[in-house]
Amino acid sequence: TANFTKADISGSEYAAGNSPLVLNQGASYTADTTGLKLGGLTANDGSKLVFTSSALPGTSATANVLSVSGNIALNATSTVDVAGGIIGNLTQEAGQGNLLEQDDNLSHAITLATAGNVTGTANTQLTVDGKKVESELQTFAIGEDAVGTYGYKLSGADNKLSVTYGLTKLSVNAGKTVTLGQKGNGDATLDAQVTGQGGLTIDTAKEVVLANKDNDYTGATNVNEGNLKAEAGALGQTSSLNVAKESTVTLNGAQSGIQALNVAGTLAVANGALTVNGSNNSVAKLTVAEAGSLTGSGSLTLTGEGSEIKGANEGFSGDVSLDAGSTTVIDNAQGLGSGAVALEGNLTAQGASGTFANVLTGSGTFALTQASSLTLTNGTGFAGTFDLGTDEGSKLTLESESGFELASTVTGNGDLKVAANGGVFTIGNAGQLQDFSGVLTLSNAVFTVNEMV
Repeated sequence: TANFTKADISGSEYAAGNSPLVLNQGASYTADTTGLKLGGLTANDGSKLVFTSSALPGTSATANVLSVSGNIALNATSTVDVAGGIIGNLTQEAGQGNLLEQDDNLSHAITLATAGNVTGTANTQLTVDGKKVESELQTFAIGEDAVGTYGYKLSGADNKLSVTYGLTKLSVNAGKTVTLGQKGNGDATLDAQVTGQGGLTIDTAKEVVLANKDNDYTGATNVNEGNLKAEAGALGQTSSLNVAKESTVTLNGAQSGIQALNVAGTLAVANGALTVNGSNNSVAKLTVAEAGSLTGSGSLTLTGEGSEIKGANEGFSGDVSLDAGSTTVIDNAQGLGSGAVALEGNLTAQGASGTFANVLTGSGTFALTQASSLTLTNGTGFAGTFDLGTDEGSKLTLESESGFELASTVTGNGDLKVAANGGVFTIGNAGQLQDFSGVLTLSNAVFTVNEMV
């Protein structure tokens, strides 16, 4: 891999062959001749790719100057500059087909480079001869639902970096929704900015991708059929994310503007943080891939089976309800943030250790597995079951600033420690420890029973 920082490189001078090229901190690469080859191309930190007219003698969709055997990755701060002669060969037509096809308008596009995959075109600046393209825009009504703006833009469809004349902005009218769906094996990514007071409906056989970080539409997002992937910021300020039972929404970047969650299917936070807003958030299955992916102070209810939350989420302070029949797995004591937890379903700590400071209530089951070692500082009001597992070495400490009566049932053969700050610890009845075979340790507590244990 060749890394260039604050450097200007031309293809005719630098023969990279099959080596990947990485541009950093404003570096530029000029494709100034035909037949150029790279192993990969990444443009970071304000870097620029320049395509000259001498390098692109063709005017058809198959003309290309650069062949990249790996991937092309464009950072949101990068720029692609093309010569005016290239733009002049494009037909200013809005294109045919559905909106996803009009977005790229591939039948009129001119290919700049081919690659294994192209990402980042939705948020990369296109310039012509060094200047931002601000003219030659056209607007058309899309039925009664929206207005489309068309102009020069970049495309990453079909594993090509292309310049095209296509949909750049979709303004959805108040009270209306625009339906997006993939046609056959056609492109399924909407690079255009979505704005307006209306919303979007996803009805597709496969997966639709929303890619523009500047989306700011405020209507509902309805995923009725198929799946949706949202890049950073692409869900805008949507009033509600509504997802059907068999559908999955994957968040591949931070989302801070979703006002409500109504997810009967799966919500997967794969990358970036989801900000939980308001009090109307229900998710059947939530998967969180990395620490810090949940933020905000809104409440969250998990209703179904299979939720899995990786890492700590110190930035999330909302209350969490785990409904009856739900199953949730955490691997960190702060996986559910710092808000109150109402547990009616099943919560499992797998290999988690540290202090679980959330106020814990409810009558569900809290299981400690894979040698988890947790100290609950606000768990004395929990009336459900602590399951300490079998032969796994799990440890549970119930800590209180004063004496308390055990409200829960304890099962399994892990260790139970009670710390009552000199107060009286009471077990109400024998049944609460009937299936507990581990070691009970008292720390600064006076032990009493209300009936023979």
